[in-house]
Amino acid sequence: MTMTDIPFASTPPKVELLRYFQYPMDMAASAALTCTSDHLHYSTDAPTQNRLVPSTYKAGHHTLFQHAQFLFGITGVSRNVTWSLLHAHPHYNSSQQSQRYVPMTLDGGVTVPKMAEKAEAVFRTAVAAQFAAYERLIELLTPFVAEAYTERFPGRRAQQARFKGDVRKRAQEVARYVIPIAAKTNLYHLVSGITLYRYWRTCKMTDAPTEALYLVRQMLRFVKMAEPRFFNHVDDPIPLEETQEFQALCTKGYAGTDCHEAEQFASKFDAALNASDCASKLYDRTINPMGSLHLARNAVFGRWGTDINSAVADIMDPSRNLNLCDTLQLGHHSKLMRAMHMASFVFMKKLSHTADSQDQRHRTVYGARPVLASQFSPCVADYVTPRIIRKVGGEVYEKYHDTMRDAWRAINTLLDMDVCIEHALYLLPNAFPIRFVSSSDLLHLHHKWRQRLCLNAQEEIWYASRDEVRQVEKHLPVQVSKGKWIGPPCRLRYLAGEKPFCPEGSRFCGVKVWETGLPEERLI
Repeated sequence: MTMTDIPFASTPPKVELLRYFQYPMDMAASAALTCTSDHLHYSTDAPTQNRLVPSTYKAGHHTLFQHAQFLFGITGVSRNVTWSLLHAHPHYNSSQQSQRYVPMTLDGGVTVPKMAEKAEAVFRTAVAAQFAAYERLIELLTPFVAEAYTERFPGRRAQQARFKGDVRKRAQEVARYVIPIAAKTNLYHLVSGITLYRYWRTCKMTDAPTEALYLVRQMLRFVKMAEPRFFNHVDDPIPLEETQEFQALCTKGYAGTDCHEAEQFASKFDAALNASDCASKLYDRTINPMGSLHLARNAVFGRWGTDINSAVADIMDPSRNLNLCDTLQLGHHSKLMRAMHMASFVFMKKLSHTADSQDQRHRTVYGARPVLASQFSPCVADYVTPRIIRKVGGEVYEKYHDTMRDAWRAINTLLDMDVCIEHALYLLPNAFPIRFVSSSDLLHLHHKWRQRLCLNAQEEIWYASRDEVRQVEKHLPVQVSKGKWIGPPCRLRYLAGEKPFCPEGSRFCGVKVWETGLPEERLI
C-alpha cells in the first residue's frame, strides 16, 4: 500500500509482528494427521499440507488453526476500532494503554480520516476543543476529587502533596468522558490464526471499516512475510454493502438524516431501565437457578438427596469453597464451580463508550452491542454524565454539557458537508451511551462482579455490577441476598479467612468493604 492509498489525514496505525508460531502450516497439517492416527504426527511435507489444510478449513475443522499464535504490537489505532473490532469477541488477549491512568494529550494523536480540506479543518478544530475541555475539567474537578479522596483516606489529609498524582488520576478518569473515540491507543494484541482469518472476513462489518481494513491488512502482511501460504485459502472480506447491518442502516438513513428512529429506541430503552441511574436491568434468567445449581452440584458428587441450600452453599460460600478466592480464577477447572454454568442471566445495559470498552473485556460475559450509527441521532446530544459532575454542578457541569453539545454540532456540520457518517462519528465523545443486551452464566458473572465491585473499579461499571448483583441475588439463597457471598475480593477472602483480606496491597481502595459492605454511593 502506497502513501497515496492510505485513507487517513493523520499518521496511520502501525503494526509490528513481535512473536509468532514459526511454522503454522506445518502445525495445522500435523494436527490434522494426528486426529486420525495412533501417534503424534509432525508434517513438513508440502503436498500433504496442500491437500489437508484447505480441505479441513473448508469443512469447518478450525481447531487446527488455533495452535498458531501471533503477538502484534499495535501503535496509534483509534479507540473506535479497538472497541468495535479488536475487543468485540472473546478470542484474544490484549494489554492496552489506559485512559484512566495515562494522561491524554492531543500530541498523543487522534485518527483523522481523509476528507476534504474544509471538513478536515472542522474535524481538527472540534478535536482540539475536546482535548482543551479535558484539561479544563481536570483543573476544575481536582479540588472536589481531592476532598472526596481525603474523605476516603482521612489519614492522608496531612500528606496531600504526596498523593497529588492519585488525585489527578481520578480527576482525569472523569474528564476523559469528553475525549473523542478518535483518540489513539497502543496495545499488545495476541490472537490465533483462526482469529486472524475471522478478522479478515469481517473487518468491513465494523463501525470504522476503513481503519479496520487498513489495520487488518497490515497484520496479514506481516503474517504472510512469516508464512506466505497461511492465507492462501481464506476468502476475501464480506463486502460492506452486502451485510445486514449496512442494509438496515440504509433503510433508516445511513447518512445521519433520520433523527426519529434512534431517538425513539433510546427513549424506550431508557424507560425500560426504570431510572436514569440504573445502568443494568435483569431482563431474563434461568427459570430455576437454585434448582439448576442444586442438581449440578449433586451430579458432581453423585448424591441425590442433598438439601438445596446446603448444596448451593457448597458452591458459593467462600468459607466452604476456597476456589472462590483464588487469584488464578479456577472456575473452569474446578468441577464443583462448573456447576455455576447452569444458571444464566440476561441484562439490558446502558454504559458510556469508555465504560463499555472496559466492560467488554470480560469476554465471557457476552454482549449484543450496536452499530454506532444505528443509535446515533444528529438531532439530540445523547451522552452519559458521571455522578461527580452532576454532584459538583456549577462551572464543571456547564463545561461538560457545553462540550457535548459542541461535539454534536461539529458532527452535524461534517454531515452537512457530505462527510460520510463513518468518519463523522469519530468525533463522538467517550460519553456516548452504548445501549445493548448482555448475557452470561453465574460463573462468569461472579468473576466479573468480584473484580468490578472493588472500589478501585471504574465508577460506571461498579454501579452496573451493583445493580446486577442486587437483582440476581433475589433469585438465590437468603445468605446471598444479604450480601454474604457475592462481593469484591476482600469480602470473599474475609469470609474464607484468607489474609490479607485486600489483595491489592498499596492499591487498597481505602474502605474496609469486607466489614462495611458495599456503599450506597461513591464519587471516586
